[in-house]
Amino acid sequence: MSGNRSDQHEDPTQIQRDLDATSLPPVGPVEPTLGPEATSINPSSQPSAGGAAFAAPVQPVNLIGSAIGPYRILAELGTGGMGAVFLAEQREPVRRQVALKLLRAGMDSQDLLDRFRSEGDLLARMNHPNIAQILDVGASPDGRLYFAMEYVPGVPLVEFCNRRGIDTAHRLELFLQVCEGVQHAHQKGVIHRDLKPSNLLVADYQGQLLVKVIDFGIAKSIDSAGRGDVGTTQIGVPIGTPAYMSPEQAAGDPSAIDTRTDVYALGVVLFKLLTDELPIPAEQIQRAIHGDLARLLREANVTAPSRMVTELGKQPSAEWKRAMGGDYPMQARKLSGDLDWITLKALERERDRRYGSVGEFGADLRRHLTGEPVLASPPSRAYRFRKFVARNRLMVAASAAVLLSLVIGIIGTTAMTIEARAQRLRAEKALAVAESERARAFASMDFLENMIAAPDPWNLQGRPETARDIRVVDALRQAVGKLDASFAHDPGLRSEVGVLLGRTLRRLGDMQRARQTLEQAVADAQKAHAADSPKRLQAELELALLKVDQGEFKDAQAEFARLMPRLDAGLGLPEQLEEEARRSEVEIARELGDIDTAVSLARRNLELMTKRFGTDGPSVTGARANLADMLGRKGEWQEANALIDQAYQSVLTRYGPTHPIVIGVLSKQADLAAREGKYDVAERRYRQAAQSSEQVFGAEHEDTLRQWAHVAMTLYEAGKVAKAIPLFERVIPLRTATAGPDNPNVLTMRSNYALALRAAGRLEEAERELSDIYERRRRVLGETLPETAKTLGTLALVVRDRGDLARAEVLLSQAVILYGKANGINHPETIMLASNHLSYLRDLGELDRAIAGYADLLPRAEAHLPPGHWHLAAIQANYGVALGMAGRFDEGEALIKQSLAELERQFGADDPRSQAIRKRLETLQQQRRKAGQ
Repeated sequence: MSGNRSDQHEDPTQIQRDLDATSLPPVGPVEPTLGPEATSINPSSQPSAGGAAFAAPVQPVNLIGSAIGPYRILAELGTGGMGAVFLAEQREPVRRQVALKLLRAGMDSQDLLDRFRSEGDLLARMNHPNIAQILDVGASPDGRLYFAMEYVPGVPLVEFCNRRGIDTAHRLELFLQVCEGVQHAHQKGVIHRDLKPSNLLVADYQGQLLVKVIDFGIAKSIDSAGRGDVGTTQIGVPIGTPAYMSPEQAAGDPSAIDTRTDVYALGVVLFKLLTDELPIPAEQIQRAIHGDLARLLREANVTAPSRMVTELGKQPSAEWKRAMGGDYPMQARKLSGDLDWITLKALERERDRRYGSVGEFGADLRRHLTGEPVLASPPSRAYRFRKFVARNRLMVAASAAVLLSLVIGIIGTTAMTIEARAQRLRAEKALAVAESERARAFASMDFLENMIAAPDPWNLQGRPETARDIRVVDALRQAVGKLDASFAHDPGLRSEVGVLLGRTLRRLGDMQRARQTLEQAVADAQKAHAADSPKRLQAELELALLKVDQGEFKDAQAEFARLMPRLDAGLGLPEQLEEEARRSEVEIARELGDIDTAVSLARRNLELMTKRFGTDGPSVTGARANLADMLGRKGEWQEANALIDQAYQSVLTRYGPTHPIVIGVLSKQADLAAREGKYDVAERRYRQAAQSSEQVFGAEHEDTLRQWAHVAMTLYEAGKVAKAIPLFERVIPLRTATAGPDNPNVLTMRSNYALALRAAGRLEEAERELSDIYERRRRVLGETLPETAKTLGTLALVVRDRGDLARAEVLLSQAVILYGKANGINHPETIMLASNHLSYLRDLGELDRAIAGYADLLPRAEAHLPPGHWHLAAIQANYGVALGMAGRFDEGEALIKQSLAELERQFGADDPRSQAIRKRLETLQQQRRKAGQ
């Protein structure tokens, strides 16, 4: 990096973020944890022993980079009631990554110390491949206890299965690993007490899927009879996660807790794994948390899994079918019988009617998988009737009286005969519909079977040994080629499947095939459905969203203008699609330079989503994050920060730290920090987002590459150019190969790379990059768009650096005018472009114009840039230099000294920006001495 260039501080604000694609589908209930050491937020956001890579917290972490014993802390994974869990690197005696759980400072009550030590002691008892292992215990230099655990870079069990669309049999195989781990814990005298999907992580160890049970933070010892040790638990205070809590656990009586408590929790996990729903709705659990939760769990009706799936099928969801790897009737048939009985036996309210151990539970599931008779069986009708009467004596008596009256009233009538005839007619109609649906189902199943069988070595020609190398995206591409043949006589069904395939290919980054598939899906939908059909609107919206992803903003704007009135009419589209469409409409306005319209649309969307879905639904959170992003781009920091922090906490609580939605909101939170000049905070958040994205999507996925590009840009902004350039040079070719050279995201990455090249003094390369980018943006976006104007301004800087001040002044004056028209004259980036233009006028000798311009600009900058932002210091320095050149030494020196003090405070005396300002100050002082002042 060239540290002596005098204008290093004069760069415009080049925080050019490419398009984020954060979608917020409704997934699962919130799972608040109860108990003395727990907080009121979702425990899936709390640290787990050896948990997956957690998103960075909102507040800066002081321990990052510090050493505790043989461990160097790399990142914070999460925080809980007793302490925090960090990702750490162990240097000796072996080199490896660990999860380091550290007791929170000040948490030194005897009860908490006992709990912390207890968790370490319980983990030390166990040694099983399906339980995260404890590796070391110790104390930090300030006396805080810690223990190091195996780091599990995994994904929660249900989320892992849903993302991959894993079938029922393989879900059960993974669940049996959980049973083996928990059974081992029980044999070692440990009850977990908080078993739930977020504490069951699936990791890929060299091609082998392994489930790890984590987070024994509220576990208890058991005696030889399998009963829980009361210990320090307060009687009447339930500890655990309500949605997965047994009735006896909810009652808060420690003496009633035994291994069958974990059996019940595993029953809830199995129900969720098989249906993607909870046996008792989350809303009922939520309402009962501060009431009588134990009574709800004892008396609520639990529907059999197969019946639950049948009910879900009355309002079908393509996301559900993709996640579960099948259709509703097929899944209901798989669950009916054995799996219904096994699940309901594990969920029995009375402990004595459950499986006696987790081992028995697992053995019955194994019998089902091998085709043997299972031990579980449905409760007898007499038993169910007795329990119902016991719970509802008054209602049963009243119902019996009403029933008797009805029976007497209908004797001798012919109503039954008339109704039977009507039912027969309805049945004949239903049969015709069923036949049609049956044909569609068979066609869909054949298509799905062929797609799944794509990597089957028996079906491959030439080189069957390559079957294991076929990726999901390859199977999808082959499936696209078979759409016409598979659904030749049903364009409506072909359109539905095409929309699903096209959307998936788009999200996997295969834009060319996604476009071909969606264009055909739209054509089919227009043939098969009326203009006001939801299925036709869905196909057309998916194609419009793809155009947004490809940077075709003008075409996309025209499409949205045509489609949004139909969406506003309430045609019943999936909530996720509606939220993404409304967010994309905002992004289009912003990309086309109309930031005020973008803010207005974003605000309207938040009001609309809040009215429809409450104050904390997934779509509401997405709209809140979108509005925060737009406000941040306008420099309205206070409201933007409040909104983005609220959105981040909401998605973190709802989904857990590794979910793509959380990664997306964390990235937006980092965007805002970068725009405010908080580069250390922004870099940490971007880096955490990039690492999580790499874990979830893979190293070369577009989302992962975008996050790493953000890291590189923030390194540049913080003056760490030598680290930024190699990262840009790794990311840009990979993204260009998948998206194409004209993609706006690629051009943004290249623009930021050019800035880093300029900062490193590689001016010829920087000018070559920017000239090409400008021509591409002008051709694709037009000359008046903000990104085009911004590129022109950056190119002017490099031209000036190379000595052509006159050409640079012309370029920059055009950029200031165009950018001011697009985003307003008080936009932070317009202000910085104007500052650079005035510095050009100053260096060309037009001091009167420059000084008058700075006199107007500085108050606007103080009003619209955050207090302490280094760009404000840069403007002060530039103004001071102009005043000094005009002989107004006192005023000029005061401004430059004020600027220098602020830059040294933020970046240190050796930072190139500080050095550049110090050189300006020395030059002014020399001029003053020559002038005799």
